[in-house]
Amino acid sequence: MANPNTSVFDAINDLAGRSAVFDDVNKFLAKDMIYVVVALGVALLGWLLLRNVRNAFEVAVIMAAAVLLSLLIGRIVAHFWFEARPWVDHAGTVKLISHSADASFPSDHCLVAGAIGVVALLAWRWLGIVVLVLALLIAWSRVFVGVHYPGDVLAGLAIGAVCGLVCWFVVKRLSPHIPILGGIGVAGR
Repeated sequence: MANPNTSVFDAINDLAGRSAVFDDVNKFLAKDMIYVVVALGVALLGWLLLRNVRNAFEVAVIMAAAVLLSLLIGRIVAHFWFEARPWVDHAGTVKLISHSADASFPSDHCLVAGAIGVVALLAWRWLGIVVLVLALLIAWSRVFVGVHYPGDVLAGLAIGAVCGLVCWFVVKRLSPHIPILGGIGVAGR
């Protein structure tokens, strides 16, 4: 029986190299869309800052903690569960972007996008939906360009999302006891 991780990888990565335009779009999504996600996270904080300084500071703490926690967990997981990049051990991989041959599992891009997406969703639903859609596009494109298996990006999104939720609820629970934080309000529901 075929490994679903490599079967799905083959189905997605086999689309690479067929259309220069589609390749270029996916290269942008895979390499640069993470900067758009981070910029949207910062924009959310700026918007919240205009409305409520305490709420903005609180969401900034949550977002930073979620990103850092997800990257830390990602490093720990990669240390104990090393998976080579697809082009290293999977024949026929179409690799469209350069990348180091470090651990493939989990995807750092998806860890960050998942964490920012969930925090944005909890702080301002509509922006969160946009960020989560962008996170899914990042996940797709990282497989398309040949630098991750589907399990790598799904694990990254899941770990990032859980870290976002955990940090949100921990800070929300602690914020009444920490004067600088105040209470988490909902910004744009």
